[in-house]
Amino acid sequence: MSTINLNEDALNQRAAAALAQLIHFGLATVPPDSLPASWAAGYQAVRAQTGGGLYERQQAFQEAIAGLPDRVHMEMEVEDALDEIETRPEDQLRIYSAWETLEPLPAQDWCVQDVFTRPSLNLLVGAPGAKKTWLALDLAVSVACGQDWLGHSTASSAVGAHGRAPVQSPTPVLILDQEGGLQRTWDRLGRTLRGHQAASETSVFFVPPAGYNFADRAEVDAISARARSLNVGLIIIDALANVMPGVDENNVLSMQPVIANLSRLARETNAAVLLIHHTNKRGVFRGSSLIASGVDHMLLVESQPEEDLIRLATLKARDIAPVSLTAKANFGQSPDNQPTFHLSPAPPGVQSPRPLSTTAQNLIQLLSDTPLTFPQLTAGLADIAPGTVRNVLHQLVLSGHVRRADGGRRGQKALYQLADLVLPAEDHHNDE
Repeated sequence: MSTINLNEDALNQRAAAALAQLIHFGLATVPPDSLPASWAAGYQAVRAQTGGGLYERQQAFQEAIAGLPDRVHMEMEVEDALDEIETRPEDQLRIYSAWETLEPLPAQDWCVQDVFTRPSLNLLVGAPGAKKTWLALDLAVSVACGQDWLGHSTASSAVGAHGRAPVQSPTPVLILDQEGGLQRTWDRLGRTLRGHQAASETSVFFVPPAGYNFADRAEVDAISARARSLNVGLIIIDALANVMPGVDENNVLSMQPVIANLSRLARETNAAVLLIHHTNKRGVFRGSSLIASGVDHMLLVESQPEEDLIRLATLKARDIAPVSLTAKANFGQSPDNQPTFHLSPAPPGVQSPRPLSTTAQNLIQLLSDTPLTFPQLTAGLADIAPGTVRNVLHQLVLSGHVRRADGGRRGQKALYQLADLVLPAEDHHNDE
């Protein structure tokens, strides 16, 4: 078979795979002009089918190609591609033996080097107007383009062939936009793609608000299957509160299935899952302490609506070093006067430390003279809800400002003091 025919076959298979994704999931993975002309009309017809389900989309495809001489061949190609999607095997549980741990530790897989591992569950918290969504969109496009993000490489695998340096390559991204809405996300993602001069084929996919409930395992399984079909390495969920309707975020028992399902989503897709979450009026992340303990990396985003600097700092990290980044938000226009957006690392000298909230400052003031128990701290901050005090105290422990002053033994109340007053290390146990 000639090279030309091989190329034609490859193009037809790519088009059939794209049609199968569009018919099965309603997901347009490639722009129509990247397909052969004979396939583009059918692709556009299915894409225009906004109502109905799989059957209606398949009918739209068949009607659009009814008059083409290769109609039968095209239908068979799409059927084969649909069969491949529907018969995709489920992930199998991997069980490890003790002897394997005596071998070299497997290399860490990264989504963003030193920031987000794969798989992992991550939390991005900040006040309204802190540019959390803009930051997440810039991250999405950087990962999908294989570009550095704020000085950190985006990598699809930890090492290249034969143990060479990390392989930096485009990685598909899925955004579950459950807050901004179709018009807003369309506009913002378009600006960010233009800001990065990204190609139209860039693999960033988004789902507009669909009323997901992440307390329901079946719904999370459906999202996991779609993410695996796209081979995504990053899943962004905007925002956490919007995917758990009826769940009390302050209740541990209510939050347990949500956090468990999100962790499972990360593992099954081998992706970094990034949740966008809000702080309360006192600058503390909302909800149960289970949210903080259940994620691998929690980052605080701080930026005033009128400023172009965005500060990003670790509040909690598991198995990776804390990070502190300062980015500059660049809002501009393309040569054809279209709005653009991208982040760039802030110039040297403009990085600023993250200021402590008023509640954190008050807690530190209380601890400046003597170690105190949690009940004593809540009594000293009687005008602040105990849950807020606990969250702020937890953040101060994570950031190294405050440490346990007792051994944490059973039957003893936790005693807290400032880090520079802490007893010798041998007298301490891990924080609760």
